[in-house]
Amino acid sequence: ASASASASASAPPASLRRVVSSLATAATPAPCPAPLTCSSGGVCEGKLAPWRHLALAATGLAVALLLCALLLLEESPSYLARRGRVEAARRVLSRLRSSAAEASEELKALVRGG
Repeated sequence: ASASASASASAPPASLRRVVSSLATAATPAPCPAPLTCSSGGVCEGKLAPWRHLALAATGLAVALLLCALLLLEESPSYLARRGRVEAARRVLSRLRSSAAEASEELKALVRGG
């Protein structure tokens, strides 16, 4: 009788056993989606979209956006003024500023500073 009493005294309470059991269940990896297969380490592999293809696609998209920006965006007014292209700087500033007077003031400051 004393052996069974000492065994029940050392056993964790039922609520703690339930918590530990639920944590162990939550820690098991989820099964892979249908088109994928899981390897021995629980790593999903398959033909869905390998990471190398996704990285290549993302890089290609970034390069395409940068090329479009390079072709469509103009030089800054300060760069144009430093290079002596004052009329081009005036055009860019007139598009960027709300009034022609404000653009003219800024252009004078750019030309004086350069």
